[in-house]
Amino acid sequence: MSLHPITNPTRTCKPLVAIELDQDARRAQSVKTIRISWKVSRSALGEHAPEGRSPFVTLELAINPCSSDQAMSCSVIDPKHTTRRAIELAGSIPTICVADSAMGIVIESDDPTNLVCHLRSPKHGDRYELVYIRSSIFEQLQVPGGRYEPIGARGESD
Repeated sequence: MSLHPITNPTRTCKPLVAIELDQDARRAQSVKTIRISWKVSRSALGEHAPEGRSPFVTLELAINPCSSDQAMSCSVIDPKHTTRRAIELAGSIPTICVADSAMGIVIESDDPTNLVCHLRSPKHGDRYELVYIRSSIFEQLQVPGGRYEPIGARGESD
């Protein structure tokens, strides 16, 4: 015999609440491309590394939710020689969704194992604070190892 009586929860219908977007949220809606960068050793990237001699290169993931044909693109940059190499990503083109949250911007692909990203909106300029990211970019490029620390995120608007 139970000590607690079995109760049926009652359903209540609460009225919908309209939330007005603040200045940061309006700025987030105007962003067309988000670029997220990681510092990676040249040897870990192997054949994907651009020309140059810098021991570390920058792996950049560009997320463009407004584009249906290239929602995500990837390139590797040698910071000392400013050489850039575009990398073709394998697989189908994901659908990218961008939503405003109380924290900032949430970016997700239709396949959550491909991309989940949370950004805090900037006070000034185009530098976002990267709160969280999970991406399959390193797996797609067959980069060995575990975790790579992102070095930044910035937004570009047209």
